[in-house]
Amino acid sequence: ARIAGDIYFHTAGVIRDALAVGDFRPVGELDLFDVEYWSLEQAKLSLGKSSAGPLARRIAFVTGAASGIGRATAERFAELGAHVCLADFDAERLAQAAAELTAKHRAQITSTPCDVRSDADVRRAIATAVDAFGGLDLVVSNAGTAPSGLLHQAEGEQALLASLDVNLIGHQRVARAATELFLAQGIGGCLLFNASKSAFNQGPEFGPYAVAKAGVVALMKQYAVDLGSAQIRTG
Repeated sequence: ARIAGDIYFHTAGVIRDALAVGDFRPVGELDLFDVEYWSLEQAKLSLGKSSAGPLARRIAFVTGAASGIGRATAERFAELGAHVCLADFDAERLAQAAAELTAKHRAQITSTPCDVRSDADVRRAIATAVDAFGGLDLVVSNAGTAPSGLLHQAEGEQALLASLDVNLIGHQRVARAATELFLAQGIGGCLLFNASKSAFNQGPEFGPYAVAKAGVVALMKQYAVDLGSAQIRTG
């Protein structure tokens, strides 16, 4: 919109100046062709394409992005040309990560605090990405915790309930909010869930984590089945 507005502003100026001394009419199609395929213009366009990256013009939203896998994912997406909104529960570490990535990638980065245990917080965070960049193409649902405990003990069961809220329902909250936006946009989208090998190969006393992550794998498959026809991919 800014580019179109800039072109409109300068075109209006040209028309005004031309009318002050005579008349105005646009150049013909053959002249436009000569400009479009002028060798120097083509060289400039070719250079822009090669440096933009495969995710140029894509908008990504990454939870748990203040550190670890989430931060590395956000940084890699930015390196590939995407505009990225970092979201995390830890506001202090998030601000640091966002500052570091902004120093490298400038206007490609924005950030917002987000607690995936809150539906309202998730929706507000995704709205922040949309307000900053104009839409959404990629979502990496990564935020999570790693609780442990024995499921046959009271403490382990409490750890499981807390884990399910973050490590399973948290992913559902993010996926649902993102999917509603994808469907409204009507251009497909991509949902990526961070599961774990623990979903398939449990470790001792790691049930609260493993059970929730097994649910994430099922969640991912269900979204794939339900939304593939809308060009929404999951993984």
